[in-house]
Amino acid sequence: KQRYQRRVPGEKVKREVRVPGEREKRDEEEKRFRGGAESNLGKREEDRRRPKNNRGKNPEDNPYMPGKLARLLQKRGLISEEDVIEYFEKDKEEEVEQTEEIVRTKRCADRTSQCKVLAARGTDVCSARMVAHCQATCKKCSAAPAPRPTDNGEVQGKCLTPAIANGRVGNGRSMNPGEPLNVRCNPGYTLVGGTSKCLIQDVFTNEDKDARLVPECIKLGSSTLSGNGASYTGGKNTYSAKDAYGREVKMECDRWNKDVLRGILMGYADGKDLLLGNHNYCRNPGGIEPVPFCLASATGVGKIVYCFGHGGCDTCAGATDKYEADYCADPRNTRFCLYTDKSTANRVAAIQENCAATCCKMAKC
Repeated sequence: KQRYQRRVPGEKVKREVRVPGEREKRDEEEKRFRGGAESNLGKREEDRRRPKNNRGKNPEDNPYMPGKLARLLQKRGLISEEDVIEYFEKDKEEEVEQTEEIVRTKRCADRTSQCKVLAARGTDVCSARMVAHCQATCKKCSAAPAPRPTDNGEVQGKCLTPAIANGRVGNGRSMNPGEPLNVRCNPGYTLVGGTSKCLIQDVFTNEDKDARLVPECIKLGSSTLSGNGASYTGGKNTYSAKDAYGREVKMECDRWNKDVLRGILMGYADGKDLLLGNHNYCRNPGGIEPVPFCLASATGVGKIVYCFGHGGCDTCAGATDKYEADYCADPRNTRFCLYTDKSTANRVAAIQENCAATCCKMAKC
């Protein structure tokens, strides 16, 4: 063709630049376009039926690659936009890790080159006076720096270290934003309330985003129940409930202050009387209920549930059934022998009074 083509004097001859494998790829695409097992017609039909929100993204939206280059690579099937984004995100994470490692190495390095010289001469460079200057030689790195504050839309600043009753705080006089509160309880006391972090001044935040819920140190007593449990200070924090299949399961109680302060407690007039602390242990303050109870909000609404089905076994001394055995042994009555929640409290109280011996037996007393 080029032999018989008429050339214009002075015109440059255009030569085709061939890329290895390009011709074979072009022939394959032409074959698919004309038909075949993997034809473009089938791909076009599949792409037409596919929902719009599941189709390929616009290559020009890729912040890491020019649109023209992205389209060229995707057309040839060499690389996808997701692969490019994943590559650059991974590279960014590795860069952050390397930066943190460099900062950690510098923080734990010797402050002077004389540390190794003095140590070789037998000088105690790890004494309290010199260890801060020879951390690498002594293999004693200082405490990690305070975490940087994160921008979560709240005003942040330094906090004054609070005082925790029956415990002590291991932080300094002031705390940086985001620094967790380090509380250690006195012997015999238990830490409750989860982790709190400094927000600003005397305000501490937590996973519930409620500054009123702060860690506490409480003292747990005996787990033995006596009477109606008005003096119970044990560590039980579960109640019995039925699952979707009717099986009895153990559920964990909510924290007292959390449910009361959120205002989700329903059916109880004096909710402030149940501000018993930032813990979820069963209690019966003032003996207001027949047995120790706690709060639960599995359905989104807070309610009172009973942790024990019966009072202490000391209440079963000399217990007898007032009604005949046919009545007390009837399953329609025995299912109300033990307390579950306030909705059946009156019915259970009546059955326990009339069938005391049967209910005590069910309570394993």
